[in-house]
Amino acid sequence: MPLWYLASDAFKKYSNPSCSQQPPSASMHLGVSATTASGIEYEDVTVGEGRTPNTGDFVSVVYETRVDGRCIDPKIDKADLQYTADGELVTSFKNRGKPWAEFQVGKGLVIAGWDEMVQTMRPGGTRTVKLPADLAYGDAGSPDGVIKPGTDVEFTIELVGIASNADIIGGTAKAFG
Repeated sequence: MPLWYLASDAFKKYSNPSCSQQPPSASMHLGVSATTASGIEYEDVTVGEGRTPNTGDFVSVVYETRVDGRCIDPKIDKADLQYTADGELVTSFKNRGKPWAEFQVGKGLVIAGWDEMVQTMRPGGTRTVKLPADLAYGDAGSPDGVIKPGTDVEFTIELVGIASNADIIGGTAKAFG
């Protein structure tokens, strides 16, 4: 199942003030860039620490999506934010003002380029990624029409966590099982 379904209704809103105005600047990058055999171009902004996910592990990510340099992420509904009794915003990856996803790695539950990229990241790591169309939404484009057929897609992905059990991440098995 493709990544788009996580927030397909929200994709109808094309502008999102939570998106950065620009992708991370070159001064923020570590200079660790490469192109995979499949044609994915990527650059690590932050490498992170710990192990990389194995096929079958569940991961949590925060991401930002760009097409032709334009952020196309959904707006985050302020009603989804969580606050303490004192009115302070609870800080978690789910309410950083950017879309987030939880999925099982290597099972074809997200677009192919995500499965490939996340498997080489470490928790706390952030990576900018340019997926060729065939590893994003291909010749069909996204089902909601936001990403046109044959379009390369850029993401900034932060790997927040890895777990071997869906219950640890937060019920991923229910959403993706």
